Amino acid sequence: MPLLDHFHEPALSEAPWESFTTMWVSSIVGALNRQSPQGRFRAFAQIHLGPQVEADIAEFEELPPPSDCSGHGTVALATDAPPSLMSVAALFPDDIEIRIQDMRANCRLVAVIELVSPGNKKESAERRLFVAKCAAYLQQGIGPVIVDAVTSRRANLHDELADYLQMPAETRFPEATAIYATAYRPTVREKQKLRPLARTADARRDAADDRVAGQGLVARIARSGIKLSGSLRTQRVVMSVQ
Repeated sequence: MPLLDHFHEPALSEAPWESFTTMWVSSIVGALNRQSPQGRFRAFAQIHLGPQVEADIAEFEELPPPSDCSGHGTVALATDAPPSLMSVAALFPDDIEIRIQDMRANCRLVAVIELVSPGNKKESAERRLFVAKCAAYLQQGIGPVIVDAVTSRRANLHDELADYLQMPAETRFPEATAIYATAYRPTVREKQKLRPLARTADARRDAADDRVAGQGLVARIARSGIKLSGSLRTQRVVMSVQ
């Protein structure tokens, strides 16, 4: 199916990008769940557009019923809210994600497909939030995929992520690219520990040869007339990877 430009006419009027993106996410989730190994991976959609506030965990307080007028008690109600200390600007970025979880590992999140919205590319603050989110996924060992089909804004979020992570220059796009798709796969490399080998007969013989070579070098330097301060010490250490 061809990918149309839903951010300019005529597709903008016929099918707004919000409607198109919702259907696109549904299609990707369905395709992933059909093609992924059954019982292992599962794809879910998560869409959050604009400044809509939701509470993951909500706590409610149940107040006692007010006393009737014939009773001995009354209920005091505060009519004015306390004054605010300050006002802080807050950003509510768009989140259009397909989250892939490993069902055999306690539903562990293993990959995320990020569909870029115009709000993600609007200003530098919005772009920093998007880049920081993708970087956080990588730091947790989660592989993000960025799909940017937004043509109404020219920022390149992949290049900004590469700058954020201080990646090599060759990881950037060679020129300004408006639409693109990039995938990232984090890998964990274990540090190699070095330790000296046990001194065997061969190692002792090699050390003796080194001492002889060192003494010969000192003798040659002495014959050449060069004065040495202190003594010249030669040593060879045999290392192995554990």
